[in-house]
Amino acid sequence: MKAGVSGDLVLQFDVNCSGVPINIKVVEATPKGYFEAEGISALKQWRYMVNLDLRLSRDRPLYAALHIDKFARLVDEANVS
Repeated sequence: MKAGVSGDLVLQFDVNCSGVPINIKVVEATPKGYFEAEGISALKQWRYMVNLDLRLSRDRPLYAALHIDKFARLVDEANVS
């Protein structure tokens, strides 16, 4: 990942009856190759509140679009005095 890069990441996923994101797929990423792995990793940590009716039901599809503005700030340790 490159420091100071902004971008957009669109993920498609389902939420299971326990509120856990599953079946995560990258729909769109701009620029490509920068945020996909980190976005998926972050989404896997999310938890959704579901009501009892949904817990007794089936998994639900969700669609999320994230705008990442200077997502990471990297430091080149070799150049730090």
